Amino acid sequence: MKNSINLSIFSASVPGVRKKILTMLSLFVATIFTISCRKEVSEKLNGAIMKDTTATGLASLAAASGSGAYYISPSGNDSNTGTIGSPFKTLDKLSTVMVAGDICYVRGGVYRISKAASVDNRIYIQNLNGTSANHIVIQNYPGESPIFNLDDVACTGYPIGINVENCTYIDIIGLRVTGLLGTSVQGLAAGWVMSNCQHFKVEHCELDHSDSYGFVTANASSDGLYLNCDAHHLQDPPSYGGSNGFQCTGGDLSTNITFRGCRAWWISDDGFDFFNTNGVFTMENCWAFWNGYVPGTFNTAGDGDGFKLGPTNTNQTTNLLKTLTNCIAFENRVFGFDQNGDNVAGHNSKITMYNCNAFNNGSKGFFFGYNTSIQQIFKNNISNTGINGSEIKSGPNVSNNTWNGGVTLTNADFLSVSSAGADGARQSDGSLPNINFLKLVTGSDLIDAGVNVGLPYTGSAPDRGAFESGSAAPTPTNQPPVANAGADKTIVLPVSSVSITGSGTDPDGTIASYAWSFRSGPNTPALSGTTSTALSASNLVAGTYVFRLTVTDNGGLTAMDEVSVVVTPTAPPPSTYKPINVSQSVSDAGFAYYVTQDFGTLADNSANPFRSVLRIFENGVELSPAHSSHSDIENIGRGRFSHWADGSFVALYFTASDNSNPKTNGRTYTYSIGTVSSNQSPVANAGADKTIALPVSSVSITGSGTDPDGTIASYAWSFRSGPNTPALSGTTSTALSASNLVAGTYVFRLTVTDNGGLTAMDEVSVVVTPTAPPPSTYKPINVSQSVSDAGFAYYVTQDFGTLADNSANPFRSVLRIFENGVELSPAHSSHSDIENIGRGRFSHWEDGSFVALYFSASDNSNPKTNGRIYTYSITP
Repeated sequence: MKNSINLSIFSASVPGVRKKILTMLSLFVATIFTISCRKEVSEKLNGAIMKDTTATGLASLAAASGSGAYYISPSGNDSNTGTIGSPFKTLDKLSTVMVAGDICYVRGGVYRISKAASVDNRIYIQNLNGTSANHIVIQNYPGESPIFNLDDVACTGYPIGINVENCTYIDIIGLRVTGLLGTSVQGLAAGWVMSNCQHFKVEHCELDHSDSYGFVTANASSDGLYLNCDAHHLQDPPSYGGSNGFQCTGGDLSTNITFRGCRAWWISDDGFDFFNTNGVFTMENCWAFWNGYVPGTFNTAGDGDGFKLGPTNTNQTTNLLKTLTNCIAFENRVFGFDQNGDNVAGHNSKITMYNCNAFNNGSKGFFFGYNTSIQQIFKNNISNTGINGSEIKSGPNVSNNTWNGGVTLTNADFLSVSSAGADGARQSDGSLPNINFLKLVTGSDLIDAGVNVGLPYTGSAPDRGAFESGSAAPTPTNQPPVANAGADKTIVLPVSSVSITGSGTDPDGTIASYAWSFRSGPNTPALSGTTSTALSASNLVAGTYVFRLTVTDNGGLTAMDEVSVVVTPTAPPPSTYKPINVSQSVSDAGFAYYVTQDFGTLADNSANPFRSVLRIFENGVELSPAHSSHSDIENIGRGRFSHWADGSFVALYFTASDNSNPKTNGRTYTYSIGTVSSNQSPVANAGADKTIALPVSSVSITGSGTDPDGTIASYAWSFRSGPNTPALSGTTSTALSASNLVAGTYVFRLTVTDNGGLTAMDEVSVVVTPTAPPPSTYKPINVSQSVSDAGFAYYVTQDFGTLADNSANPFRSVLRIFENGVELSPAHSSHSDIENIGRGRFSHWEDGSFVALYFSASDNSNPKTNGRIYTYSITP
């Protein structure tokens, strides 16, 4: 399973192979596709364009024509007033006028974008914040179909068709985006991105015929719903290996995202892709088909999974992250439902699949051949037999599937096995087409052959598969529980521990288990009581912590709730506070905002990174930590800030405690000036980097701390990154012990705190390698001929005398490479991990006639100039 491209959309880079394979054949296919797509788009624009859509539950058009209603029209002008008689022209304009409770009606017709080719965001909606009671709504005018056609300008950078960024409680309904062209710089754009958005809904929207990814959830978005949306005819020329219909990939922190009634077809890579993420995702009544092909043909393209469900970014093997109910995957090039796990333990999660169908996929319907010790939950699923069968171990939660026996599955069980019409028009309410494909015939032994999993059913028991026979269904027997993690808390240092009491209720049963987990914070706290209602957390420092309570009822259903704990230093008297001009703040990347205000004290700079004594407050509660890095402010937020000078530009970069918009969240932000401390910072030393060779799987690391004007009060070790999560001991001493290590590179951080409260950090790397073959068997790698690729990656086009991995055989290569005799790992790494993480990762990869070794040095230095010797061996 080749890994999907890592979407940081805004800094994505293309593996070197995509820059080099531009054969006459791919040019021909790309040209034919472009011509056919333009023709199809043109026909749609001039004919029966798109399904009319009217969203339910919205205010009537008459009521909306008054205060709080705006209008957009292809013939409008952004200098207009935005009324129905004087409409705006662009969606971008809405970012400057809409507030909570507003609605904008988008009139039908074809919209063109007049921006220059150098502007990446072709459509940009940003910083719109509704409330739970008053959403911001952008929807098609009832009975009309707005189409944003982007096929007239090829961008020169990294285009995004529609970028919705930094928004909360926003609903977007009934829009179509089509025709987005790729770029000579990257080759693959992003069609529709929900970036750092919370509590959002995208309903009855369509993205099609574009050189792009599809609907992308990115940059820690959460609590989102994609309802009755279509992604189709998306490609990645010339290699056709990167587009996905719906995705959240590449280590993104987005979570609690639901896809309901969505379709993905004719996508050159995967229909739904959740590669390398730890978020919680739910798919209900979704279809994925004809993926992994050049759109509109059955010519081989990318991976070809209907639903790619892994791997996770870190060890999540005991956590339930993905739930699929009543979904179908059919006629995809490779797998229907794919675990897509690494062959290294610790990169998968528990997956629940109820009443799903896999039919006529090219390899297997359900492929869960990795990490088979995980207790997956599979019930009432159908997979047709033979080569298109299923690869999954049995278990206590795997039952009543067609591969578990008890039924005889043939094509005669279905009203139809023809998928014709699956890509047809939706029904008037926006739901999927009503066709006979894979619905059960009367008398099939799959009827009433399932087990009750809490979904509606008729008869004596549920049917197997996605389509329940019969009419009205009864209320599910098992209703989900409710979790309550308790009220948010604030403590003031020197208090560094907290107790949290949660609860769970079940309307029709009992709570079987409780599980607390640490989600985010400025350090890793010590926890106890993680399987009870009462959690204790200690070793807290200034900052905001988030803990999650998961409750499971006696029927196996779960619910989650989170609680925040804000740890603040002792605040100065409120009378000393002065106002921060948040009304003048400017949205920066991620969660960050900045204010260029004179605070009357020197700011930090690169020469004096801890010089500022500025303290800031949100409704009187101090925010922290100060002196945070800009990347932490942008990507983590939660009260982090930095008072920073860069040349003549001086600004306060900051975030709200809950990452909301400080300009609109109604809170008061103030500041005070602290006193300059005479205390000098300590120095941390985590020790020298280490290398161990398996089967040794543990290591001891000794660090130290020194303080020029005092003593070291405490030591704290934390795990930063690695191929799995190791077991640690001695985390509050100078000596750390780490065990349960696997092949790969681990990074550990030592934080020391002096008797005056100042801290310092240092990191140490531990490389774990397999046992190396004798040096006499090594052969040289021509690193002098290596070419710099994106990020930390280099590639060499050398004949190593062994077959390389490819999309059909992603673990075929038996190449082992060495740096000064020490083996590098892990092999078979994704190109995005080699580029963005490096540290010895490599891939021996074949794409058509182009074969190369993509690799990185152990410390991400330049292998052409670092003076080390790189060799290889072949191990059958």
